[in-house]
Amino acid sequence: MSTSTYTPEAGSLAAVVCTYLRDNPSVTELTIAKMCSLWPGKAKTSNINPCLATPMTHNLLTRARNSAGELVYRRGRCFDGPVKPVVQPPQPVITPPAPSPAAELAQLVAKRDVAAAIAEAVAARHPAPEQPAAQALTPSAASAPAPATSRTTPPARPTTVQRLPELNVAELVKQVRSDRPVPTKFSPRGQSRYDQIFDALREPGQSLLLPREYLGAIKQAASKYSKRTGRKVNAFAIPDQPSKCGVWRLAADAKPTSPNRSAA
Repeated sequence: MSTSTYTPEAGSLAAVVCTYLRDNPSVTELTIAKMCSLWPGKAKTSNINPCLATPMTHNLLTRARNSAGELVYRRGRCFDGPVKPVVQPPQPVITPPAPSPAAELAQLVAKRDVAAAIAEAVAARHPAPEQPAAQALTPSAASAPAPATSRTTPPARPTTVQRLPELNVAELVKQVRSDRPVPTKFSPRGQSRYDQIFDALREPGQSLLLPREYLGAIKQAASKYSKRTGRKVNAFAIPDQPSKCGVWRLAADAKPTSPNRSAA
């Protein structure tokens, strides 16, 4: 009878099945259900066919169907009947012995000596450049925080808006005069918060002087006042007084002209 050189791995399902058939000559076949009941922790319906494929390839086992139509496994032509199939024993795991503390210490010392020798040779061939002496920092300089960069804290932009000083309106209305000539024409524009000044100019020709920086605001207020009340008022710069401007009450049909032009 032919023999096979194949040896099932010890502990595998193939080795267990072959050993069972060897030790029980009266058993001619094993069904899948029988194997699952004999070895519940090893044999499963899903793994029996894959695990026994290699023994079938080497003719240790054969697979067929019995009279009931069940799938069964039987001895193959290389099984040799009661002869025991050679089962490969598990190989022991050999671990190298751990080095003694003295051997580890010697290895570390040797490695350190080699590293020190290499470092000395490199330093001798490539000496490090001399570093300039560090300047001593004063306590204030050492403790002073680093200045913030422009990316994190941009500097504050200077404001260009300047508020006008408060006017003493009660004193201004006492300066109403009727002998000031109307200066050259300006565009009427302004705001209405100066209405009390305009109300004090009750007759055409009356005027009062203000600081020159109020010229723009007074002109805007005079324009709005004239459109709202129908009383024509306007503000002008004083040619012979650069630091002053004036507000005039005009006639409804008057066209303001420069005092120099009127004299001409």
